[in-house]
Amino acid sequence: MIKAKNGITGKIDFSGTDAAAVIQKTLDSLKNGGQILLAGGTYPISSTIQIRSENTVFSGTGKGTVLRMINGANLDFLLRIAANFATVSDLTIDSNEATQRREDRTGWWPTEMVARPTVSFLSRISGLQRFLRSP
Repeated sequence: MIKAKNGITGKIDFSGTDAAAVIQKTLDSLKNGGQILLAGGTYPISSTIQIRSENTVFSGTGKGTVLRMINGANLDFLLRIAANFATVSDLTIDSNEATQRREDRTGWWPTEMVARPTVSFLSRISGLQRFLRSP
C-alpha cells in the first residue's frame, strides 16, 4: 500500500496499491506548486508520471528512492516534466530497459521535459549519473 501523507495536516490524502496513480494524484493536487518528498524505497511505475504545476519540487531521499518502470510497461516516458520552474532531485529513475520492447527506442530517454525547468537537478537515470542544467 502506497500512502501520500500531507506534511501540514498529517492526514493520508491519497493511498492505493498503484504507486504511479498515488504519486500522480498527489502531484495533481498541487495546483500552485509545492513540494512532494518520496520516502526511500522502490516504487513500481506502470504509467507516465507528469509534473504539470509550476514551482513543484519532486524529490526523494537519495539513491535509495527509486522510480522503476514495471516489467513490460513499454512507456514512452517514465517521468514527464510539463511545467516551468519544476525541480526533480535526489531519486533514481530506472527504465528497467531489459524488460521493455526496444524496436522504436533508439536514443530513448526515460524522462521528457516539455517545459524549461529553470533549476538544475541531479538524478540517477537508468544506471547513469546525469547532471541536467537548464539552458
